[in-house]
Amino acid sequence: MNQHLFKYLLFFVLSACFFSACKSDVKPAKAFVKLNGKTMGTTYNITYQGGNKINQTDIDKILADINQSVSTYIPNSLISQFNSSTTGITIEAKPVALTNLDLKDLSLDYHFYRNMAAALKLYESSLHFYDPTCMPLVNYWGFGYKPKKAITDIDSLKVNEMLAYVGLEKIKVQSRGDSVLYSKTHPSIELDFSASAKGYGVDLITQYLINQGVENALIEIGGETRGIGVNKQGKPWKIGINTPDPNANVSEFEYIVELSNQSVASSGNYRNFHEVNGRKYGHEINPITGYPSQNQLLSVSIISQECLVADAFATAAMVLGLEKAKTLIENNKDLEALFIIGDGNGGYELIKSSGFH
Repeated sequence: MNQHLFKYLLFFVLSACFFSACKSDVKPAKAFVKLNGKTMGTTYNITYQGGNKINQTDIDKILADINQSVSTYIPNSLISQFNSSTTGITIEAKPVALTNLDLKDLSLDYHFYRNMAAALKLYESSLHFYDPTCMPLVNYWGFGYKPKKAITDIDSLKVNEMLAYVGLEKIKVQSRGDSVLYSKTHPSIELDFSASAKGYGVDLITQYLINQGVENALIEIGGETRGIGVNKQGKPWKIGINTPDPNANVSEFEYIVELSNQSVASSGNYRNFHEVNGRKYGHEINPITGYPSQNQLLSVSIISQECLVADAFATAAMVLGLEKAKTLIENNKDLEALFIIGDGNGGYELIKSSGFH
């Protein structure tokens, strides 16, 4: 055999063996897994890749406990106990680090404590326009846990009376070792975390997945969404912002955002509203006036790292209106926003904060 030909064949065989060996050492990427279920009066959807011992039963347990803690629709939940009491409640609140913790074993007290602690901060940073003590007003206008009905005869004296016990500063917080007392300054004070609880649930499930070794995932509860890592194409997660029209299908989108280790939450009045004498009023209640917000905003989508924060600020922005909400968002370096307003002719105008892209 020709010496050069022999060397060529030897090189070819050795190269084939080398690449074959390399190929056998490369582990195929794990497939993305999808989970879905019901929680908080809505649905959840989770897509993730990798991780160790991801158990949907654990996820359902975490979400069920959050519900049992902060749902006003459950008569014996912790928040319902607070709302029905005349003086308030005391809960255990031991600080815990969520990293590497078995989150399904968190107490109901802990979930209430974390939602309340977040509310106290967000109440201040939102200029008091995120206010979970709006519960009596939400019920009055027919959007709360009491029977939903449109108000056909507005009692302004009643609204003013309820404003006397709206305001988070009217709940006094006293730490007593490992417990916290939340006391009412008025027996009629009630709490409602519906503007942030879904975001809190998204954040907690995200932490559960991270604790289990998941690096790529998309977590969504009732439209509030958080993405970590990348999708199966190796790119940021893409989330659609719904067309703000009550007749539009939920799969109709006005804009697509990309999430890279971020959250997005949206709020709008175009689906949840009452109509009286040809006039619509939505479920976003202004905690300062006591009346449903009336402004040009159809929807607001907030981007933040934490979904709870995005959830709460989306509600606050809807109440504030476009100009004040834009100012609030621009003054907070951790937030970006997409505002959608009607153009008066059935079309929509999209307005973005300076860092939204």
